[in-house]
Amino acid sequence: MLAHLFLEEGFHGNEDDYYDPENSMLDSVLDRRTGIPITLSVLAIEIARRVGVTFVGIGAPNHFIVQDRASGVYIDPFDRGRILDAGDRARLFGAAALPASDPIEIVGRMLANLKGIYAQRGDTDALRWVLRLRVLLPGTPESEHVELKRLLAHLN
Repeated sequence: MLAHLFLEEGFHGNEDDYYDPENSMLDSVLDRRTGIPITLSVLAIEIARRVGVTFVGIGAPNHFIVQDRASGVYIDPFDRGRILDAGDRARLFGAAALPASDPIEIVGRMLANLKGIYAQRGDTDALRWVLRLRVLLPGTPESEHVELKRLLAHLN
């Protein structure tokens, strides 16, 4: 499955323009075969599920990988599905064991990435769209609601 997805189909991490918002849009990732760690991980999780393999997403600061639950193997979809050894994991994440991310956490993190990109670019229309989605997620902090209200007031 990994060979097909990353070698034959050519999915890979966008090292040239990491902060392109299209890297966070699954439809664009499918079309371009290029994404960021979290979107490529979501793709790997879903493809694995369809062939009867259980991958879970593992989030850490500044990176996202998947783990095959049956074998315990860690995989980096951003690096064309490379299998990570203990040294790789220690270098990327330190000594701490990282818990699996649930789907709501994954969506929240994807939207947080987009929020940061659009805020940095000053794209208020896109930022409004992302904030509206973020406040729909369970457990969204009140500060996100306040931020959306301020932006809407600013935009009249």
